[in-house]
Amino acid sequence: MSQPRDLIGQVIGNHQIIEPLGTGGMAEVYKARHTELKIYRAIKFIRAEFAGSGDFQERFLREARAIAGLEHPGIVRIHDFGSHDGLYYMVMQYVDGVDLKRVIRERGPIPEQEAVRWVADIADALAYAHRRDIVHRDVKPENIMLDAQGGVHLMDFGIAKLVHAETALTQTGVGIGTPAYMAPEQAQGQEITAATDIYALGIVLYELLTGEQPFSADTPIAVLVKAMHDPMPLPQRINPKISDQAQAAILQATAKNPADRHRDAMAFKAELFALPEPDRLPVMGDDETLVVKPVRGTEQPSAPAPPAATPVARSRNGRARWFGVGALLAALLLAVWVMRAPDRVQTLATDCEKNVGEACYALALSYSVGRDVPMDEERALVLNEKACELRHPRACTNAGEQYRDGRGAEKDLGKALERFVSGCILADRYACNSAATMYRYGSGMRRDEQMAQEYYKIACELGFEAACDSAGKGGMD
Repeated sequence: MSQPRDLIGQVIGNHQIIEPLGTGGMAEVYKARHTELKIYRAIKFIRAEFAGSGDFQERFLREARAIAGLEHPGIVRIHDFGSHDGLYYMVMQYVDGVDLKRVIRERGPIPEQEAVRWVADIADALAYAHRRDIVHRDVKPENIMLDAQGGVHLMDFGIAKLVHAETALTQTGVGIGTPAYMAPEQAQGQEITAATDIYALGIVLYELLTGEQPFSADTPIAVLVKAMHDPMPLPQRINPKISDQAQAAILQATAKNPADRHRDAMAFKAELFALPEPDRLPVMGDDETLVVKPVRGTEQPSAPAPPAATPVARSRNGRARWFGVGALLAALLLAVWVMRAPDRVQTLATDCEKNVGEACYALALSYSVGRDVPMDEERALVLNEKACELRHPRACTNAGEQYRDGRGAEKDLGKALERFVSGCILADRYACNSAATMYRYGSGMRRDEQMAQEYYKIACELGFEAACDSAGKGGMD
C-alpha cells in the first residue's frame, strides 16, 4: 500500500486526493474533492495484502454493487468504486465529524439519552440493510461517525466480508471482525446473521454507557474466549446511573445464543425507543431524533416494593413462613410484569382512538416489530395511515415504505409516492428523499428528473446530506 504522501494530489476518476483521514487494519482512507461538483468525498483503499487472490476483483465488484444500493440516512453512501494502479477503492460520502470511539475516549461514559438515540438510529440503519440480506459483520464505535448536527452514520459495510476470504483468524484478529465486538458464533466461525450485528451493537451501547468494553485480556484470542464463555459483566456495576431498562436491553442483545437476542434490529430499536425514566433523561424533542420518552399515558407502573422484613424465629416454621412470603411476592411481581404489556398497548389504543397521532404511530411500530403484540403488518399499515392523517410525519413515511415494499398490503407505488409526499410536506427528510428517488428512477412510474431535483433539494435543506449530493448531480442515471 502506498504511503499517504504518494497519493496526495493524484486524481482518481473525478476526485483529487487532498489528505489522509485515517488508517485501519483493512484499508486506508483519504479526503478527496470532486473536480467538477466541488464537493468533498472520502476514498477508501483496500490494503494490497487483502486483494491478492484471483477472485478478489469479482468479489469486490459484487460486494461494492450491493453496498452502493443502500440508501439510508444512517449509512454512509457509496458513490463509486474501482481500481487504481492495482489498488481497489470505494468513493464514499464524506462525513464531517468524529467516530464514536474518539467520542468515548474524550468524554468517557455518554449520558443514557444521548447514547440510546445514537444506537437506536444505527439499529434502524442495520434493519434497513438486513431486509436486503446485507450483514455488516464489523459494527463498532470506530465504524460509526458522529456529524456536526448530532447524526450518526454507519460505514464500512461489506469490508470485513471482502477480506475474510483472504485471511484466517490470527493474533491480531484482523479480517473477520474486531474481537471486542464479535459475537460467539462469529468467533467460532459459524453462520453470520443479522443477530451477529445486533450483538455487536449491544456491545457498542455497553461501551457508550460505561466507557469500557465488557471483556478485556492481553490477547485478542483471550478476549474471544471470554466473550464465548464468561457471563456479561453488568454495566450498572460500572455506571450505576444506567437504567434497569437499558441494562436489560444490553443483556438481551448480547446473549450468547443468537436465538435469545432481539428478533431483529427493529425490535432492538423498539425496546430502546420505549425506555422510560423521562424525568431522569432529558428529552431532545427533535422530530428527526429518537426521543426516549413514553407516549402520553404509557408510563409503566413500577413493581410494588417488597414488604419490610420482619424478624422470624430461626425455626422450621419460621423458614416456611419466609418461603411462603417469597413465593407470594414472586407471583405478584410476575403478575405485574405480565400485565404491563397489555396495559401499554391498551393505553396506546385508547389514545389513538382519541386521535392522538403519536399514539397511533407508536402502536403501529409495535405491530410492525411484534413488540407486546403479535406482528401484524396489515394492522401497522392501518395505524400508520391514521397517524399520517393526523399529521404525524414519520407515520406517513412508514406507510409509504409499506406500500413500496408490499408489506401489509399489495405493492402500490402510486400510494407509496403519495405518502412520501405527505411526509415531506410535514418536513420529514426521509420522505422527501424517498419521493425524489422514486421520481428519479421511475420505480414503475414515469421518471421525472425535475421533480426528483425539487425533492432532493428539500431533503437537503432538511439536513439529509446524501440528498445534497443527489441534488447537485442532476441527470438520470
